[in-house]
Amino acid sequence: MAGVKALEGSPRKKPDAKALKNSVVTDPALGGGDDAQRHLLAAPDSLQQLGAPDQAAAMDQKAISPPLSPSPEKDPSNKSAIAIQSWWRGVLTRRTVRQATLCVLVIQRWWRRVSFWQREERRVTVLAMYVRPMRATVLLQSLVRMWRARSQYKKYQRAVLVIQNKWRHYACRREAAVFAGSSLADGGVDLNIEIIVG
Repeated sequence: MAGVKALEGSPRKKPDAKALKNSVVTDPALGGGDDAQRHLLAAPDSLQQLGAPDQAAAMDQKAISPPLSPSPEKDPSNKSAIAIQSWWRGVLTRRTVRQATLCVLVIQRWWRRVSFWQREERRVTVLAMYVRPMRATVLLQSLVRMWRARSQYKKYQRAVLVIQNKWRHYACRREAAVFAGSSLADGGVDLNIEIIVG
């Protein structure tokens, strides 16, 4: 069996099919006797014919080929290593997601602040554009009302002056007539009679 393993690891030549057919070896592990004869891939004398590798080449082959590891399902240390690796990958993923979430929150907060100030600037601009014509309209309306009130006041003032002048003229003429009548009576007879009832 050791010869078969050496043949399997040999990279030099493949076994010859004729030589393998002629080599029959009895295997005592299979029960021995004539019935237990089996054709093997190689026999020890046929290995010499095929050119079996020497021990140095076999050592080089062992050094090149990786050692066979037990299956991952059967090794408990391998399971625990896989569990630790998956936990660590989960920690790294959660850390990355948390960092990305914090970055997203910072960006969203900045964008909300910027958009708020942009909206405020637009609102102030629109308000200024609305207030300027409104103030001009109110100013014009107040000027028109002031002009109308002033013109009406002057009209009433002129009317009052006319009435006052007419009244003063009338009062002056009446006083002049009374004064003229009294001056005539001074030279004539006094007609005031006092009646005393007793």
